[in-house]
Amino acid sequence: PNATVIKKYVDNGQILVKKAELIKQIYNIDYGESTTISLALEENIGLVCIDEIDARTAAKRFGLKPVGGMGVLTIALKHKTIGKQKALQVMEEMLNVNYRISAKLLEEFKKRVQENQDFLP
Repeated sequence: PNATVIKKYVDNGQILVKKAELIKQIYNIDYGESTTISLALEENIGLVCIDEIDARTAAKRFGLKPVGGMGVLTIALKHKTIGKQKALQVMEEMLNVNYRISAKLLEEFKKRVQENQDFLP
């Protein structure tokens, strides 16, 4: 589901796609998540975009810091890469393609965006 949103940003060049040289099946996670972890380890990148719980656990065991789709938006907001209206628009797009998020977390996200509160330390 999130692939539709991500593909849009890949197509317009805002997300760079790289191929992992060494792809491992890590734990009991999907191919995409294992590839993400493998590439992060190969490229010495500490932050990975992963939403699935099992994959996040695996990433942590390899010393990586997993963030989900909402985490990516909060980082972009913090670094002023996007504004609050764009963040809310992207979140709506994610929800429209069945991005899973609890109602409580979604409301907290929207509230913090509207109030310009910091998300990350």
